[in-house]
Amino acid sequence: MESARTSAREELLREAERLFGTHGVEAVSLRDIVRAAGHRNESAVHYHFGSKSKLVDALIAERLRRIEARRVVMLKAIEADGATRDVRRLMAAFVEPLTDEVLTAPGGEDYVRFMAQAITRPGFDIVDHIAKLNLPGMLGVTRHLRALSRRTPIEVQKMRERMAIISLVTAISGWLDRGRPIPAKRLIRELIETGAAMLSRAPERG
Repeated sequence: MESARTSAREELLREAERLFGTHGVEAVSLRDIVRAAGHRNESAVHYHFGSKSKLVDALIAERLRRIEARRVVMLKAIEADGATRDVRRLMAAFVEPLTDEVLTAPGGEDYVRFMAQAITRPGFDIVDHIAKLNLPGMLGVTRHLRALSRRTPIEVQKMRERMAIISLVTAISGWLDRGRPIPAKRLIRELIETGAAMLSRAPERG
């Protein structure tokens, strides 16, 4: 019975991820997800997740926790090397685990397309959402990046982080939608450089 419940939950997650990534979060109904997953009971999503909003939260959290396992390893290496002031290595610890999930994991492309839709929803704050998930790798990378800009007000730092995350995720999604016009290695290098430029300490004015 428990395995059947787990299987049903996974089916709903995968179909929601695919549909949200293809059509957008707002354009997909819970009924669409239930039908795509092959269920007759339209209350299945409510049973497993409670609401559409909580389903979105579950989708974000599920893969982020898997991505975190790789990010924590990279972060520990950065700290062991005393390289916590190396913005590019810190950005690599953010970018590479995400792109690895997208490029190698089943449904990875659906996930990043879904993320590109989810993080631009009105009222959704990806920085605060990640903080609530208590992800040690992401929080560690963020802590070290913020330490490099201690004189910058925290809300400005959060704004930069928000812009960087949205830019990077939508860039990966757009790269996929355009048929991968440049090699993956070049994409990753450009993402790291772009993120580093956005989050590097800049002179404060006013």
